[in-house]
Parts: sequence; C-alpha cells; structure tokens
Amino acid sequence: MSFNFVPAGAPQSNNNSDTPRKEVDWAGLNQYVIDTVGTQNEAEQVVGVCSGVISLGLQPQEDAKMLFTGDAEAEAAELAKNGNQYFADVIDEKTGNTVRVKRWAVKPQETVVLTWDFPQYMLNKGTFFGDEDSEAHPLRMLLNGEFYIKGIGRVVGKQYSLKESKNPDGSWSLKNNSILFKVAAATDSLDSKSNFKANALGNIIGKAALFEIRVFNKESGGKQYFTESIKLSGKVPKAMQSMIPVLDDKYKYVVMFDGEQDEAVLKNLRQSVINTMQQAINFKGSTLEAALIKLGKVRPADNAEGGQETPVAQATAPKETPALVKSATPQPTFDEDFDDSSLPF
Repeated sequence: MSFNFVPAGAPQSNNNSDTPRKEVDWAGLNQYVIDTVGTQNEAEQVVGVCSGVISLGLQPQEDAKMLFTGDAEAEAAELAKNGNQYFADVIDEKTGNTVRVKRWAVKPQETVVLTWDFPQYMLNKGTFFGDEDSEAHPLRMLLNGEFYIKGIGRVVGKQYSLKESKNPDGSWSLKNNSILFKVAAATDSLDSKSNFKANALGNIIGKAALFEIRVFNKESGGKQYFTESIKLSGKVPKAMQSMIPVLDDKYKYVVMFDGEQDEAVLKNLRQSVINTMQQAINFKGSTLEAALIKLGKVRPADNAEGGQETPVAQATAPKETPALVKSATPQPTFDEDFDDSSLPF
C-alpha cells in the first residue's frame, strides 16, 4: 500500500526513560486541556487539518452473519453446499430476541487510523511532566475514537477498512458510504470519476475539513473522566475558508508496517493504536514491530533472551461459540491511570 507521501516526523518527546517519573497532576493536566479547548459545556464546529495516516495492518475480522429462517433440514443443505459455513443463535441487538444466523469467515482486511490536528488549540503538556523547556503542540484527535477491552486495554474504536468495490463502469473505489470516502469528499480528494482509491489516502494529509468536537470531563459513578468526542461534519464552508489553520509540515506523517520507521513519530503514537496494531496478522516480523520494541513501546516475543509478548485478542469469533459477543462499550478517552497525556499531542 502506498500513501504517496513522504512523512516528516513530529517532534520527539522529551521524556527520558532513565529519569525518574515526576508525580503528575493528572486532574490538573486534564483540566488544562479542557479549559484551553473550551468545550466543557457543549461541542463546537471547528476546522481541523489531517495530520497523519496510520496503518493498522491486516486485521482479523469478525465472522460474517446473515439471518436464517430455514429449518434443520435447510441448514444441513446449506452445509452440504459449503462446509465453511456454520449456524449459531445470536442476540439481535435491536430487539433483544434470539435469532438464528448463518456465519462464515471473512478474510483479514487492511485498516487505518486518521489523526486530525487543531492548531487553534496549542497545548504545552510538557510542563506537567517537569519539562520547563517543552513546546506547545496542536490538539490532536483520533477520528476513529477509542474503546476499552478488558484484558487488552484501550484500542482503536472504529477501524477504517481499505477494501475497494468495483463500480458498474469497471472502476474501483472505496464505498461511498464509508467514512474514508466521506473524508475524501469533504477534502476535495475524489478523482475525476468521483472515486477514491486506497492508495490515494495520503493525499488527504494536510487538507482541512469541518468537525464537531468536544473535550470535556464526563461524570460516571461519581468520578470524572476526561473524554474526547469528534465527528466529521463535512466540507469547510466558503464562509469559513479564511478560518482554515496552517499546520506545520513537522506534524504531518505516515506510519506503515514495513520500510523505514521514523522513531520520532512512533514515540507519539497513542497506546490504543499500538494495542490495535498488535492484533494484525502481519505485525510480527515487521519493521514496525522491531522499531516499537526498540523504543520500549512493545515487549519482545518469547525467545532465548527472554521477554514476553503482549497478549493479543482475536477479533474473529470462534465457531464453537454459540452466541455473538456484543461490541465493547466505549470508554472515556483517558483516565487517571493512563499516561497517554505524556504525549505532546
């Protein structure tokens, strides 16, 4: 996969792993971000600039499912035609009723994350970590959102697939109802046939779109949770063209699984992104894995020298499981035990 973009690394974090950690006022840091953005009470329409495209590699997919109303004899006939299918009882999330479905395995798909920067809000988080010489950086948000999965930690909420479909005229494009296509349309990145191909994704970097964003403290169970919300609104209206911010090239980047890796960029990846990358079937043995191990972001796999591999969740439902496991409930973007706030973005 090619993004047609040569990444320019983001500034390196000033954290030194050999230096004892400073006791961080997490509540104060979170409040600083909230106050700077000013959306505690309500979301705002803001222009953002695409800063980066991050490959999540070839990700396992949940087995496909289709409602089946036939009897046991009909099921046997279906299995006789294709033994790779199977049947299961699952819970219909809309009605809460148990329904019968036919299921089959889906090939892994290449997926990505998009990050958007908002230079209107410059944040100097380094001072909370004892770095008085730190610089301010733009607010950076993941359009994909984040989830929390017990046993794994925070992961990317929605993985954007690069699977293309064939159009009636024979051309290929990402589906026009996909978020990546909508982003391409909002940034005037469609081709002459109003298509958008996966290998043109890098063309979005540096382009602007309109978003509804909110950064706020959300109360749950008597505790306050720092929460991020971002939603694509569409193209920047003509009346707001003058409000498009300038994003310095040093913040623009691409992360791929293979090829030369920019350590400065990798140091600033959120843990949710790294956790998700490790679920990819092509992560092990990649240059990305080696670079993340070198940086201490990923533990090495078991080998003669020792070490343990970080456990990886399997996204594909096992065939012996009779019911479909519901998706993980979205969790607040950060909590007081999570140190992604040490990143400059």
